[in-house]
Amino acid sequence: RSHYQGMDFYVVGQPFETYRLALSLGWFAAQRNPQGFDEVAPQLEVQWQHVRGSSTLTWPQAREIASAAYEHALQGIRGEELSAAQVQHALRVLQTGLKDCEECLVAGSEQARAIALRTYLYALAEQFRALNWQLQDVLLALPESGALVERPGQSAAGRLHRRWTDFKQRANMVTDRDLIAECSLCLVLAAERYQRVLESALPLELRPLLQGQAQQLRRYIDELQ
Repeated sequence: RSHYQGMDFYVVGQPFETYRLALSLGWFAAQRNPQGFDEVAPQLEVQWQHVRGSSTLTWPQAREIASAAYEHALQGIRGEELSAAQVQHALRVLQTGLKDCEECLVAGSEQARAIALRTYLYALAEQFRALNWQLQDVLLALPESGALVERPGQSAAGRLHRRWTDFKQRANMVTDRDLIAECSLCLVLAAERYQRVLESALPLELRPLLQGQAQQLRRYIDELQ
């Protein structure tokens, strides 16, 4: 609103509201997919037909405005990007959550009564190990990335496994439904870590990977639920 009059698309005398919808379209597209405007333009053309309302702008006109907003947003994102040390810390936070999920799922597979559930939970644990390896590859590629430091004490998943074991020793009454609920909770906590990290100014080349992992995590949660 403060700077649109200095953009190439501006026509003297036109109010901000003339451009607002097209600017919003490009601005938010940059937050979701920073890989390049040409990549998202076909989707935005479809969205424009739904959000334009009473706007008299044609798509070619709206495209020019959205493209300018997209590039302006990217400049802001790049200017606020996390430092290498902050990126390392964010990735390690995510790795901790993934490791907890892996341990939780393995513990669940050991306790489950149904053979199909044992197999499923163990296979899902392997998926979380693979996600962790992807983040490890990114960490190793970062400048001056040091060795990962193990957290002191027992992890949340370790405490969970001990609780299950103690309970089964006392009563042998833990049901498969209980195990699924506990595993779901562990995955939800990991998903919350991803949400917090994705709200930060990540490097543009890293964001798609983490967004993809977060989507996978949500699918796993839906499957368990």
